[in-house]
Amino acid sequence: MRNVRKIAVSGGITIAIALQIGTQVFETDATFWPFTPYHMYSDAFGPGSTFAMYELRAVTATPEDSGRVVTNLDASIPRYRFERILAAAADGQEHILNPEPDGAARLLAANVAELGPYETVELWERRYEIGPKGLVTRDAPRTLVRAWPVQ
Repeated sequence: MRNVRKIAVSGGITIAIALQIGTQVFETDATFWPFTPYHMYSDAFGPGSTFAMYELRAVTATPEDSGRVVTNLDASIPRYRFERILAAAADGQEHILNPEPDGAARLLAANVAELGPYETVELWERRYEIGPKGLVTRDAPRTLVRAWPVQ
């Protein structure tokens, strides 16, 4: 009886592992318990998807100045909120975060004004594409999405 139980449990574990390996070998989209698509991965990107990364720069009037990268730590804002503000400023969806016109842009400019004598705030974007084997564009070019003066 004891050996039968061991064989049954071992067989079940072997089948679960074989199913998981099979999805990788045969490149199917199937997933099997306990490796189900958990909610935290529901927004995962698959092949053919693109996503954007944003960078905020504070720029002085000097022509050769490429600007200082401003992070959430510089702005004293939690990272998730900072990323959301950048995305809202880039997409023109600022009313979601702040009912005032240009609310996100003004919030970012006010934070940059506290950092030093900067004249312009620039929002840069890099778009990445995901292929079947991972990132297609590893060093995506930066494009200027938006620029506004520091108040």
